[in-house]
Amino acid sequence: MNAHDLLNMPIVSVAEGTKLGNVRDLLFDTNQIQLTALLLSGESGQSIVLMHDILSIGSDVITVETSSKTQPIEGNATLQPLRTWRDISSLRAISSQGEWIGDITHIEVDPQSGAIIAISIQKGGVLGIGAKHTEIQPTAIRAFGPRVLTVKLAETDSETTSPPAGDQPSESTPP
Repeated sequence: MNAHDLLNMPIVSVAEGTKLGNVRDLLFDTNQIQLTALLLSGESGQSIVLMHDILSIGSDVITVETSSKTQPIEGNATLQPLRTWRDISSLRAISSQGEWIGDITHIEVDPQSGAIIAISIQKGGVLGIGAKHTEIQPTAIRAFGPRVLTVKLAETDSETTSPPAGDQPSESTPP
């Protein structure tokens, strides 16, 4: 699932039948390459819910067993190494060969574990048209820096360019 789709989703306690808040941000552990927690904003202020405490991520609502699964933000040591969605989505991706690959557009995560499955990168184009798209697998990630995501690209990495090949000149047509 696209991690961005979790933003603003309500979180509900199934045992108490209450809405605990809405997802304000996503918290990633970049060392483990996974989504670790959701930052909530609700009537009682801000709190977090760890991914392993989530019962289900539905199309409309995220459920937890009870409100006791939320944790306060104040003094929470769990938050120290974590980075927000907004922070990660602003990173520029470069290859270890020194090539700018593009900017992060999507992060696909496993809804059960929170593990990052793939990171989609886009370079160039206008409103996505004519852009080069690259999908980065987690095994290719070298480091999440303050402003840059460094990756080791292999020749087999998925790269596509929009528009489709049928809309581009053929090999027999001079450029």
